[in-house]
Amino acid sequence: MSEPRNDPAGGVRLDRLLLVRVDVSAQMGAGHFMRCLALAQAWHELGGRAVFCGHLSSPAHYRRLAGEGFDLLPLPSPATPPHVFSSVMAAEADRSGHDDKTQVWAVLDGYHFTRECQDAIKDKGMKLLAIDDEGLQSRWNVDALLNQNLHAHLLRYELAPNVLSFFGPGFALLRREFRSLFPDQDEIPGRGRRLLVSLGGSDPENWTSKILEGVARAAIPGLHCKVIVGPDNEHAVGIEKKSRELGPGFEVLHSPGDMPALMGWADAALAAAGSISWELAHMGVPALLVVAADNQEPIAKHLGHMGAADNLGWVKDLGSGDVAVRLKRLLRSPGVRRTMAKKGRAVVDGKGALRVASRMRGELDA
Repeated sequence: MSEPRNDPAGGVRLDRLLLVRVDVSAQMGAGHFMRCLALAQAWHELGGRAVFCGHLSSPAHYRRLAGEGFDLLPLPSPATPPHVFSSVMAAEADRSGHDDKTQVWAVLDGYHFTRECQDAIKDKGMKLLAIDDEGLQSRWNVDALLNQNLHAHLLRYELAPNVLSFFGPGFALLRREFRSLFPDQDEIPGRGRRLLVSLGGSDPENWTSKILEGVARAAIPGLHCKVIVGPDNEHAVGIEKKSRELGPGFEVLHSPGDMPALMGWADAALAAAGSISWELAHMGVPALLVVAADNQEPIAKHLGHMGAADNLGWVKDLGSGDVAVRLKRLLRSPGVRRTMAKKGRAVVDGKGALRVASRMRGELDA
């Protein structure tokens, strides 16, 4: 627990508390967790304290939180009832000395969090930020709503007039490490040979192996392909085996700690169109995006229309030949890669988490 700070005006001031309700599992993936981590980092940078509440499926996620200095209120399951987890969060606020719950922000990020979950937190008196991607709920009981996608403004959200709305990639929650590293856009090789592949933190359908077959079929001379395998990937052994079979140009990296450096290394990426899409755009990495889940389809579609990425469509419908053709075309086209890099950087400036945290904290001061 953080110690109360002295207020310059006299007396004692409590650290502003952010309570983040998020889960990680092989089915859910790690995107929700990572973007909440970005918001927590920004909250901490602005002088607040963040505590996570949820079920984390891998020790790697525990280590990540510990490394950032964030506490965890563990839950036995993502299906923990709303009245239970809201009570756990309220008890943490009490323990931290926040008798006035309106001075505490809670966050909900996950498709399994219903209106009942919102009501349970609001009933405890806390302010609530919900993070959404799809607009499937019509009415919201929140103080702020965040949808970082390009199509957010097209969704019909029914919000009270005083609700803060954070819509679009200007509010994309990128982690602190992405803010300070930008590759030189002028250094675009005529023939790209360094490829980063990432199909998500879990990839339950093992689309990674299917994609690698397409990469190998492209037969790019001198290709070095780095394959990211997340901590919840149940097919890691099979992907290792597949990579060895494909040859020395394929390298598997398990939960690498420095993703910005890897993106800075890459001439191009082939990735699922989840949260990594915004990271790649910000880093100016030309990307082939595939759709592995319903919520990824509009991201790939809109980035493709803008020319910030190449949308390959649903991964389940792709053949290895399709992947090979599009990959060769991208790696052989420096002009296309330069344009993608420029347009991606124009979409995401990397400061979204700080924007959101600043405005939330301003709301507390109001």
